[in-house]
Order: sequence, then structure tokens, then C-alpha cells
Amino acid sequence: MVRVKYRFIIAQLLPVSANLNEKIHSHRIRELQQAIKDKIQELYGDIGSGEIGQVTSVKYFENLYTHIFVVKTLRELESRVEFALSCINRLDQQNLVIRTIVSQGCERTTSMRVKQTLINALQSLVVPENEKATVVESIIRSVDGTTLV
Repeated sequence: MVRVKYRFIIAQLLPVSANLNEKIHSHRIRELQQAIKDKIQELYGDIGSGEIGQVTSVKYFENLYTHIFVVKTLRELESRVEFALSCINRLDQQNLVIRTIVSQGCERTTSMRVKQTLINALQSLVVPENEKATVVESIIRSVDGTTLV
């Protein structure tokens, strides 16, 4: 029996303009998943789409403040999925860039890294001080409740 090995790619949606605090429209996991599949189809054709599309999925998406998400894929397909993510420049009629932060091989380390990345990203956001602690705590709780497998 062969053990299937996965990679978890942590990435972030960023606006194209120089203003990093510019509000990105609210997106859903389904829209992001479809954009990834469309870009894979465009880059790798039907064979790539069939190979990558069936085993690649968005497992977590923090939508309100940081726009950080996790993509689960097979280890052999990691570089191709990262390349497809970097080629996405438009999502739901909005220009943006996807930045790959890190790739992890274990669900537990991915969950810990997502928490740390979210906290770091939230520290740089312009959020009123009285709301910042509440936002950080709610996001940490949402990561704890999310299973990445």
C-alpha cells in the first residue's frame, strides 16, 4: 500500500495597488477554488487539469482582514500549484496578486504556521486597538476549529 503525501500551501491575496490597506472585496472559497482550477486548465491543459484539479482544494480562507488561505495538494504537484497560484492576477473582476508564504507537509505544523502568519499579518493591519485583540482571538478560534485534511 502506498502512502499519499500532501503539501499545504499557505498563501495570501494582495491588492495590486501600492496601498496595502486597500480593501479586497469579499470572496468565497468556491470562487478562489474555481480561479485556481481555471488557471491550472489554462496553464497545463486537460491532462494537468484532470491530474491537479481532483486532488487540490482550498481548506481554509480567512476572508475579512488578512485574506490568508491554505491550499492542499499532492507533494508531487506542489511546484505546479504554486506556479498556478502566482499566475492568478484577477479574481471576481478585481486585480490582485497571490503571494505564497510557505509550504508545509504536516497538518499540525500548517495549523501552527497559519496562526502565526495570521497574527503577524493582523499586527500590520490598520485596525482600531480596541478591536485588534477581539479580531486576533476570533481568528485563532476559527483556525482551531478548522480541519485541514
